Amino acid sequence: MADTIHGITFIDYCATNAFLVQGKQLADLLPVLGIESPQWDEACKHFERAMANDHEFVLVTQLGEVYQNPAQGKYAGAATQTSNDAVLKIISMEQFIDVQNLFSAASQFGIDPTSALTERGLTLMDYSQAGMHYMAEMNGAHTSNSDLLRKIGAWHEQYREVHEARFEAEAGGRIGDDIEF
Repeated sequence: MADTIHGITFIDYCATNAFLVQGKQLADLLPVLGIESPQWDEACKHFERAMANDHEFVLVTQLGEVYQNPAQGKYAGAATQTSNDAVLKIISMEQFIDVQNLFSAASQFGIDPTSALTERGLTLMDYSQAGMHYMAEMNGAHTSNSDLLRKIGAWHEQYREVHEARFEAEAGGRIGDDIEF
C-alpha cells in the first residue's frame, strides 16, 4: 500500500486527479491539500512509482473507485460530478457516438483529444462517465435490440467521416500522406 507523503494520502492523490479531470484547476486544489506545487509534483512521482510496483493492482483499483466518488479524504463533503451530471451534458446515444468519434479522430490526427472535448464544453470526466452509461446501453443492445445496433453503426460511420474530414483538412492531410515508396 502507498504511504503518505507531504501529508497527502493515496486517496487524496486520487481525488485530486479526479477533480483535475473534471476540469478543476490545480491551483484551486493545492490549498485543500495544504501544499504547494513542488510538493504535489513529488507526491505524483511517489504515487506513480507505488502504482507501477503494485503488481496486484490494488492501488489502480482504488484509483478507479475514487474517480467515481472523489469527495473523499481531504475532499470529503466536496461537491463533485456524478454520472447523471455527465449524461445531462451528453444527452443521447447519438450525441455520445458523435463525441466518441470526435475524440478518436482528434487522437488519430495528433490533436489532444481533451482539447476537442473542451470545444464542446466537456471534460474527460464527462466523456468517461457518460461512456459508462451509454456503453451499458450498447451492451444491452447487442443481445436484444438489432434496430438500435443498426443506428449505432450508422452513427459511427457518419460521425467518423465528419470528424476525420475536419481534422484531415486542419492537418493538411493524413499522417504519412507525404511519404512515397
